[in-house]
Amino acid sequence: MLGNLFKKKPTFTPAMQELFVKISLALPQRFHFLQKQLTEGIIKGIKKPEGQRYQLRLDIPLLNKYEDKKGRNFLIENIVIQSVETGKSSVVSWNVAYGLLLVYITANNDFLKWQAEAVGIDTSRIRIKYLDDSPIEKLLPKEARQYITPNDLYEVSLNDKIYYHIQDITDGDGDFIGIDANKNVYEFRHDPFEITLLTEPLETILKNNK
Repeated sequence: MLGNLFKKKPTFTPAMQELFVKISLALPQRFHFLQKQLTEGIIKGIKKPEGQRYQLRLDIPLLNKYEDKKGRNFLIENIVIQSVETGKSSVVSWNVAYGLLLVYITANNDFLKWQAEAVGIDTSRIRIKYLDDSPIEKLLPKEARQYITPNDLYEVSLNDKIYYHIQDITDGDGDFIGIDANKNVYEFRHDPFEITLLTEPLETILKNNK
């Protein structure tokens, strides 16, 4: 009886697990590998936060089972979780490395209190930012690299196609220059939404945009 009084409450509850599984399934299909490990209960707890970063404590046997030593280190940014009941929302990023969800980042941790069945999850504006060697840089001509900032390089999905953000347009609000996997260069405008193929060399476009 006394032992139960002093028993620690779990820092990652079944309700939280259900919520994380729902988030994983809202992501694009290529990230659904996370769903299986989350369903099996790989997350055992949440460590004390460092600023807005919350490191996850993982089950060691499941970590060993799902670890991919060749897996990339990247952020899935701009996952929006909204409470249906209150209308409040949290913007969350997931840090995935070696095939495992290791850290989540948020300025508003209230979403952990929300039930999975009572939230909406919007992943339409997510972007993928690589924290190891960026594959995006390999698509860029050497002449263009002097005009880029590594933090500006990330992956976005628009109209069911993957593009890579290279540089914000100086006279636009959220508009940007980007490329695709075939090294085609585009101008992206959001109001009205427009994707325009550009024919000038990328280095010329970036230089003129400064």
